[in-house]
Amino acid sequence: MNILEIGQQHKQLIAKVKEKLKEGKDGIYTADHLPEMRHVGLKQALTGYHGALEDYFRASLVTKVPMSERETVLDHKTTEWKDLLQLGKKYLGLSQSDADLISEANYYRNEESAHGDKLTWQEAKVRQYVKFVERWCQKDIELLDDQETYSSAETGSSATTGYKSKSDTEPYKPKPPTQVYKPTPSTYVVSEPTPWYRSIWFLWLMFIFVNPIWALLIITEKDGNGCLKVVAWFLLIYYIVFFFVYIYLRDQYLSQESMMNPQESTSFSYTKTIASDYGTTNSQNTPELTTTPNVSSGTCEIIWEEYQESDLSNKNRSMVWDEIVYQRVRGSGMTARIFFDLVVDQNSSLAADGYVFKQGKIYLLPRCK
Repeated sequence: MNILEIGQQHKQLIAKVKEKLKEGKDGIYTADHLPEMRHVGLKQALTGYHGALEDYFRASLVTKVPMSERETVLDHKTTEWKDLLQLGKKYLGLSQSDADLISEANYYRNEESAHGDKLTWQEAKVRQYVKFVERWCQKDIELLDDQETYSSAETGSSATTGYKSKSDTEPYKPKPPTQVYKPTPSTYVVSEPTPWYRSIWFLWLMFIFVNPIWALLIITEKDGNGCLKVVAWFLLIYYIVFFFVYIYLRDQYLSQESMMNPQESTSFSYTKTIASDYGTTNSQNTPELTTTPNVSSGTCEIIWEEYQESDLSNKNRSMVWDEIVYQRVRGSGMTARIFFDLVVDQNSSLAADGYVFKQGKIYLLPRCK
């Protein structure tokens, strides 16, 4: 790159400093006069002022560094902010505290503002940085020593002074509020604060432990992922179906158990008619059947005898039927419902004990003879 090309880029950098400072001032004006766009204005101000400072550093450094390093300073790909800060300490008198402030601003500009996220840098820090940049950019930017003759010949006048922001720039005229910076898809997007129940950590917890709530949060999200919403719908439907199937099967099981306990939930009444092989019994504690159960005549005769084992303790009639009686009366035609009635008739204390077998008592249980 020859001296003319370096001089042209140097002039372009000086012009960009002015443009970006104006962009930053527009952002501050937006933040001050349009409360609903305060974050947008602050992000615009941070981007504009930070860009202006970068161009100022490059334009100033190119006049200080040796000839062999000028092209490197002007190359944005080769020389990044960390390199500019090192050169600034060497040639421009940049302090470590100032370098730290610039690094912090660069982080928030790159990681948040440029990605359209809500600016999380404190407003006080942004305004502090704005004043810091304005102080730096008020300093003169000298012309290249090699450029003075070229600049004088081009303009027909002496060019020994260079860029002075106070005298060369026009007084700042802010845009009226109706024409203040309007965000577009290619610039900034105003985002509302994310509610705590839509935060990443909460969604992960709900996905792991409470799938239905996770599914509802995903489905009700306005701008959610389409594929994720499909998965959420499938999960929600699955849990709804599972809930109703569980209720149905539970009711079926309870109706089959039919404990006949007054404290238990029963929704039927019936009259009891028992085959002559078992005798006719009517217990006051037994509800009446509206339908007469058909008791098949079994292949064995049922007798009631004392059960001497101690494994009846704290068991209800359903448990005793499943664990003991069923095997003893197989083939007799006795059903669980018939047993529930007859065992109360044969053991008068059972009703008083809440239909629960107690330890230390002797009970009559049926078996095939």
